Amino acid sequence: MSRFAHGAYFYEHTLNTSDITGVWKQSMASSNNSSLPIPPNSISNQEVPLGILKQVAYWIIAVVAFTGNSILCLFLYSQRKVLFKKPYTVVIFAFGLTDIITAIFLFLCPGYTFAITIPEPKGTSALWLYCQVLYGRMALFMIGLASMNLCVILTLERWFAVVKPSQYMHKINSKRAVLCSVACYIMAVVTIMGSSPAVRIHPENPAGKRCSYGKGANLKVTGVIGFLMKSIIPFSIIAGLYLHIIYKMKTGSEVGRQHGDALRKKITKVAAIATLTLMLCWTPNQVTYLLFIFGQATQGTTWMDVSVLLVFFNSCINPVLYGLTMRKYRKGYWSVLTSCCPCIPKIHGGAVGSSTNNVPATAQLQTTSAGAPHAQ
Repeated sequence: MSRFAHGAYFYEHTLNTSDITGVWKQSMASSNNSSLPIPPNSISNQEVPLGILKQVAYWIIAVVAFTGNSILCLFLYSQRKVLFKKPYTVVIFAFGLTDIITAIFLFLCPGYTFAITIPEPKGTSALWLYCQVLYGRMALFMIGLASMNLCVILTLERWFAVVKPSQYMHKINSKRAVLCSVACYIMAVVTIMGSSPAVRIHPENPAGKRCSYGKGANLKVTGVIGFLMKSIIPFSIIAGLYLHIIYKMKTGSEVGRQHGDALRKKITKVAAIATLTLMLCWTPNQVTYLLFIFGQATQGTTWMDVSVLLVFFNSCINPVLYGLTMRKYRKGYWSVLTSCCPCIPKIHGGAVGSSTNNVPATAQLQTTSAGAPHAQ
């Protein structure tokens, strides 16, 4: 799940360039956000290769995330008539799309990679849009927060599936999963619009100097609220629900008597691992940002760079995780690769819905892979 998740890189953007120019030069030279030219004498010989290495790292992450999640989404979509009947698969598909969009914006936002450079527009409206969405990373903030919201939705879905399976059969369905996934993005847009870093436009300046960051009003207030909305509250909900799931699994009761219990537990464990991975990748960035706005951390440090890399690295994890833990996903990936590249040898019986040993495909789904539509 995107994984990754990426909504709080504000500490990279909140310095007032007119007040602390020296710090700005140092951080912009060493960070991944520089789209403004810096005089050569302000960059040490050691900072140049470090900046290049970071761009290479972001480029690799973007390529791997885009490729892996594209294969995941193509596989799920190719078997949509079967797999999209299950709410958790709909949420996983939404995670894959989110990570694909993250990879695309890693290429488009200036300073992360060296693959694509979009020139700054001259018109006021187009320049404002460019500075907010790309230069100001608003798109990445929204995508990151949407990923965290999707984690909460997936956890709720798993909680109902394990703890209240009878209600799950009647109340949880694919249509509601789609609506909840859309709501995750709407909530992310509303939250980020109210707490995004101050980005200013300067249409009169030459190219490369038309966008800048301001310090923003009430930075500490919006920073704390953002930390609660993007970390403490969702993390507490997720942790509480999974602890309850574990408790119910240990004590048995209704959970242990339901059909399809083993598969349900396996899917829940995979979802829990994906969610835990996102939290581990997300938390360092959130904590360092909170420390920064209270003056307890400095800009452009190695730890801050690593925390941002971890956030984006999470976008590469989910396709690998699903492939390692679920055989039908591995076969589905291979089926997508063989379809895209005829030179790759095909494997028989690898697609969902195919039959092996003369067993009907529908029977296989119920016994070996996806299970009954409402048994998860």
